[in-house]
Amino acid sequence: MNHLRIFLTALSFSIVPVLLGSDDLLEGLLSPLNVAELNKVSENSPVKVDEPLLDKGTAVVGVLPEIDLVTLIESALVNKLGLPGRVELTPIGRLPKIPMDGRPVDVDLLETPKRLTGSGVVLRYEILRSGEPAGEWRTVFRCRHLAEVWVPTRRVDSGEVLLPMDFESLEVDLTRHAKAVVAEPEYFNRYELARAVYPGRPISWGDLAPRAMVRKGELVDVVVREGALSISMKAMATRTGALGDIVAVRNLESKREFPAEVIDEKTVQVFF
Repeated sequence: MNHLRIFLTALSFSIVPVLLGSDDLLEGLLSPLNVAELNKVSENSPVKVDEPLLDKGTAVVGVLPEIDLVTLIESALVNKLGLPGRVELTPIGRLPKIPMDGRPVDVDLLETPKRLTGSGVVLRYEILRSGEPAGEWRTVFRCRHLAEVWVPTRRVDSGEVLLPMDFESLEVDLTRHAKAVVAEPEYFNRYELARAVYPGRPISWGDLAPRAMVRKGELVDVVVREGALSISMKAMATRTGALGDIVAVRNLESKREFPAEVIDEKTVQVFF
């Protein structure tokens, strides 16, 4: 064992001078990886997972145009993530060449990001022919997520009632305006302004607060339902609540309080 230790020690000391005497070798060992070049390659070169091949003897009638493939991927992305509006994708680097044999081509997204960004998204997708898998690819895209949002046409102050006449819908890129409120008419009934908004700037979710349908101290209509039986009565709300909130209301005669769900303007419902 002692002879083995002496041999290994001598060997290590014999290697060190060689390394120290070779500037090129030492510099090559110590120099860092060129991360920028690695990133450049990974961002501009789609990684082919599986070549979408045709069976032997299948007649090829052309190649699927890139614009058609991108359109299929855009549609699949909107459906997969349940996005409002539309998506515009621009591939960074090459797209796969998909031979056409007369069968319909479709795309199934296998891997998507949690949220879309304009700087780049990586999508892994499968090419389908007549519903049958024909190959998998991974490609980097630049992305625009375009949707209609609400933009004030005048200054609207906090506490004012939201009216459609005070807003217009404009298409913006949600990768640049991630907090903008998509133009849904139902929001006028469900929300109110938490702060003033100004013309030309899309309203954001931070500008809104759930609209109070019931306010503390006011009389409300109480709808009581039990099976097919339904009766109505008056009660006093003990706190303010928005649509869907549970608030306590007080019976005007017995002064007893009970919980109720806000279902409409000055209306709550009790279930038994």
